[in-house]
Amino acid sequence: MVKLRLSVGDSKMSLPGFVHIDPFSQENPGNPADLSRHAEEGEALEIVAADVLDFYPGEFRHRLLGHWVSRLSRGGVILVGTREIVEVCRHVMLGETDSFSQLVFGSSGQRRQSAGTLPELKSMLSLMGTTLVRSYVKDFMSYVEAVRD
Repeated sequence: MVKLRLSVGDSKMSLPGFVHIDPFSQENPGNPADLSRHAEEGEALEIVAADVLDFYPGEFRHRLLGHWVSRLSRGGVILVGTREIVEVCRHVMLGETDSFSQLVFGSSGQRRQSAGTLPELKSMLSLMGTTLVRSYVKDFMSYVEAVRD
């Protein structure tokens, strides 16, 4: 069984040594909701999905995360990022940004359908058989890194 690393999201953020799945690409679109073409269950060493969850409806986020975790090998690492709605609102309330709609909903070509919080993301991953390694908020995004048990 070949162990591989997957990067899910915008190809401008592609990582060396990773198989890239870009749902936003016109030339070579990938489907983050079905990674079976790229990795069997338990085959991936690492999955990085830094800014893709928000482009799916809120009720679908849990299923999408579960699918990604299922592709990880035991001890495999997942790094997930999502728009941090609390951080966006905080900056708007402080007058530090006036681009609320852009930050929350994205551009006209790529519309965000949901947003999350750091506690929500940590909770979802914890319930999926992972151990949280670290979590942080940076530039309006929540990031959680976890290891599959």
